[in-house]
Amino acid sequence: MLVAAFISTATSAQIVMSRSVYKQKKPYKANFYIKAGIGTEGALGMESHLYSYNYGLIVEGKVNTVSHFAYNLSLGFDRTIGQQGAYWAVEVGGGSRGVAFEAKDVTIGGTPVSNVEFNDPNCSAFLIHLMPQFGWKFQVSDNIKIDTHIGAFAGISLPINEIHSIEYINSTGALGNTPLHSNVIDYWGDYEDMFDVGAQIGIGLWIDRFNIDLSYRQGFFEMLEGPDGMANKLFLSIGYAIPLHK
Repeated sequence: MLVAAFISTATSAQIVMSRSVYKQKKPYKANFYIKAGIGTEGALGMESHLYSYNYGLIVEGKVNTVSHFAYNLSLGFDRTIGQQGAYWAVEVGGGSRGVAFEAKDVTIGGTPVSNVEFNDPNCSAFLIHLMPQFGWKFQVSDNIKIDTHIGAFAGISLPINEIHSIEYINSTGALGNTPLHSNVIDYWGDYEDMFDVGAQIGIGLWIDRFNIDLSYRQGFFEMLEGPDGMANKLFLSIGYAIPLHK
């Protein structure tokens, strides 16, 4: 009888311990996290015609945007929805918003020239943004998850470098290696709208509390006066999460 009672008590204790251990292994429902990323940015659909004078000769050509270095930093909070992997999140942070320019098919007095460069091709700002988003984390193993997410952002730009005039340098061709000094499109580089709203989509990988993420962001507001174009950004981020509770 005593042996039976002992076995019964031990079995009950083992069940209680097993339940306790199981409860401790439940996933965290909420996290604070920080992410920092670098990548490239440019402007969708931005192109302009160049027309000016240099020493009495007409300067013509095209001006396109090219991608340049971009950065991003954000603090976020996420919380699970239900039990299947869905979650909502909100991020606040800052990062670059801007473009770089290049000249193409430039002629001076009808004569083609090459190696035309801007002496300062970058027009950049610092964008402070707020972004709600939704996502789904697919469980691969106990500590590994694939994270897909989509969101919308709103932000305000603080101009850092505005271009009020453009000079050309290193121009070579039929006219020789004569530098050009032309104040072209004096208003170019002024921010048309300091505000921007847009969308962001991305995919990432969580390994325990560490994250690596690839995201694409597209703004919907025109960025500069003069040439039309909306800012976009492709960046790779690394992050770290701080669990709050289970």
